[in-house]
Amino acid sequence: MNYSKATKQNLIEEIETLRNELKHKNGNNRPRQTTAKEISQAQKIQKILFNISKATGEVGSLYDLLSVIHEQVGTLIECRNFYVALYNIENGEYSFPYYMDEFDLSGDFTQEEMRNSLTEYVRKKRTPLLIDSNTDKKMIEQGKIDLVGQHALIWMGVPFKINEQFSGVLVVQSYNKAESYTKHDLEIMTFVTEHISWAIERKKAEEALRISEESYRGLFNNASDAIYIQDSNGNFLDVNKTVEKMYGYKRDYLIGKSPAILSAPGKNDLEKVGHFIKEASKGKPQIFEFWGIRKNGEVFPKEVRLNQGIYFGQGAIIAFAQDITERKLSEKQLKQSELRFRTLIENSPVAIGMSRKGKILFANDAYLKLFGYKNKAEIIGSSILNHLAVSERKKLLALNQSREDNKKGPSSYESVGLRKDGSTFPFQINVTVIQLEEGTATLVFISDIHNLKKAEEERLNLERQILHTQKLESLGVLAGGIAHDFNNLLTGIMGNTGLAMVHAETSSPAQNNLLKIENIASRAAELCNQMLAYSGKGKFVIQPIDINEIVRDMALLLNVSIPKKVSLQVDLDPNLPAIEADVSQTRQVIMNLITNAADAIGKEAGVIKIKSYSKKFTGDELKSRYIEQELEGGFYIVLEVLDNGCGMKEETLNKLFDPFFTTKFTGRGLGLAAVLGIVRGHKGTLDIDSTFHIGTMVKIAFPASSKKALPLHTKKKRNEQLKGEGTIMVVDDEESVRSILKESLELSGFKIILAEDGEVALKKYKKYSDEIKLVVLDLTMPKLNGEETYKRLTKINPTVKVILSSGFNAQEAIKRFASNGIAGYLQKPYHLQSLRDKIIEVIGN
Repeated sequence: MNYSKATKQNLIEEIETLRNELKHKNGNNRPRQTTAKEISQAQKIQKILFNISKATGEVGSLYDLLSVIHEQVGTLIECRNFYVALYNIENGEYSFPYYMDEFDLSGDFTQEEMRNSLTEYVRKKRTPLLIDSNTDKKMIEQGKIDLVGQHALIWMGVPFKINEQFSGVLVVQSYNKAESYTKHDLEIMTFVTEHISWAIERKKAEEALRISEESYRGLFNNASDAIYIQDSNGNFLDVNKTVEKMYGYKRDYLIGKSPAILSAPGKNDLEKVGHFIKEASKGKPQIFEFWGIRKNGEVFPKEVRLNQGIYFGQGAIIAFAQDITERKLSEKQLKQSELRFRTLIENSPVAIGMSRKGKILFANDAYLKLFGYKNKAEIIGSSILNHLAVSERKKLLALNQSREDNKKGPSSYESVGLRKDGSTFPFQINVTVIQLEEGTATLVFISDIHNLKKAEEERLNLERQILHTQKLESLGVLAGGIAHDFNNLLTGIMGNTGLAMVHAETSSPAQNNLLKIENIASRAAELCNQMLAYSGKGKFVIQPIDINEIVRDMALLLNVSIPKKVSLQVDLDPNLPAIEADVSQTRQVIMNLITNAADAIGKEAGVIKIKSYSKKFTGDELKSRYIEQELEGGFYIVLEVLDNGCGMKEETLNKLFDPFFTTKFTGRGLGLAAVLGIVRGHKGTLDIDSTFHIGTMVKIAFPASSKKALPLHTKKKRNEQLKGEGTIMVVDDEESVRSILKESLELSGFKIILAEDGEVALKKYKKYSDEIKLVVLDLTMPKLNGEETYKRLTKINPTVKVILSSGFNAQEAIKRFASNGIAGYLQKPYHLQSLRDKIIEVIGN
């Protein structure tokens, strides 16, 4: 700092004033003559003030300034113990920027101690004070002050102002010499203190400013944003460290330059940037994006915010900038992700929709298609209830509201949708809750499960059919096995009865009993045939027949046995093709259907209508819940039997063809079971439509045949008495059958060779092949069955004549054996006359 002559003159004037203030000891106001000593002291004071003023501009800190003041004051008085106390008006606390003391080295006093100290006393009184040890003690005893620190022999303190407030005290004290200070010294110290307080005040201000600037600079340079201070034209007045890092340029290089040097070529509208700067200088905050270019040539985006501000007392523009490369990349990735997500959602085959508070916010194309809408405008903003069947609306609305209220609910369930055209369909809905800016929403994924439901229903029906089929097959095997064994027994009974009738006299009373036995055995055989028909193993003599002829015969026969009030009406197509079927089995089917219809009508008046016609069916149209096998499409002959009887409930229909199930009091439950077996065996189909209390219609369809129907009624040939010779081999595992055949055929003149199984038969045939004219062969035997035995017999003698015999249906066997010379077939049980007729047919009489 340059100290001019004017400054020195001011100091001289101050000294002169001091001289004038010195009074005579007698107290008069006349100035006395100044002594040489006093002039010398004034010159010292002048020099002290000058040195302090000079130091104020040169030293860096307040402490350094106070150290100079301490040194200068020491040239006037003894001040080994010297300190300056500063009082903070705002918080009421003391600080000691400078403290020198022999005993209290640090000046580390509590604020509590300072509140009643001698220093505080002087500051409050705003009056300089010189106090000796005795006075000090009295003031302590009186409670005016407290002893703080070491007790001094003499203490002198002068208060001074900072910023027009008494907030400082300069103190000197002595611990070893009570005469160290006088009142004159107090006057001089008061004078000096008044003139050095401004230096303390200035240095405090400079220090505060320095701290403020350091703080500002620290914040400025350490800010995460790049900060630019610009003039009204946009030129840089200052930039922080972040700008240097962002662009790679040093601060000094940028000062004075415009933003154009930081602009990526061709990426920014600089005229528009200039407009932003002008608007910001008018106090209108601006925000925009700016493409910068780093020193290394890298181009990057940043976001700039402009605000009006003050820089060193001058109007300026403060710009804050952020590198938004990562944000731009994130935004790009987010847009790409949103595009992929939207593309996925829009093109998803699953119907996707979003709703909030029951209103539709979004729906994809699959959703529109599923519910029958053409564009989104038709449904956006509409109620979700519009897409639900009325019965489902209350439930679904409650579930949606529960989820949006952060309550639990099922995430997947089934419901019924309502299309735009009013049609309904079942759907599976999967639900999730999502958070939008406006609150919680519901996202749904909907799948039409109509086909799934249909497939499930078909699967359940198939399972039921399979279970039903398995049950029927099991019962069929049981029934077939029982019938087979029972037929073997009946063969023995009927054979022995026939022999007994031959041996007994015609007039014998036993003839009547034997005839009854034979009739009972025949009825038992019929029961076995029904069981075999149900099992599919009955005797089918297949031939082309006219079903109309059988219907007329059975209608004529049964018309006399059904109740008088029941009318039997027949409507038959005269141009029907033939069917290939067994005559007796077909009669049994028609008889069962007519008698069941009559039983359903009961004693009431009613009508049974029988109708026949031909029709072409597809394979699907031939499916029946009672017939499990797949049938080929084509022309079929249909027989309908309709009655207006009691009808049946669904549970009855489900069990109708179960063996031994009957609704009749005296029924055996085998009639309709046999009908099902016969129809199934003829590769036909059957269906029943019945309404409780209304009536029943039974439909049976047999494949149409291209062959001409054979006549049913032929003249019976007169029974010829069998007389023969030669050898017949009987092969059967049942001893009773072998025994009765041996006895019967021996009566006719034949020699009989018996074999209990196929292996024995082969051995005996090899031995007696030249003698044996005929083999009666059982089809079902242990060890070696009839089919395998027959094959081996033909290897021994290709022209061997064989009559097959079995309790089972041997139709397929006959077909297989026909080309190999099978001679005939006998269904067990049979009469001896039937056996004789078959032998005459094969080898003659």
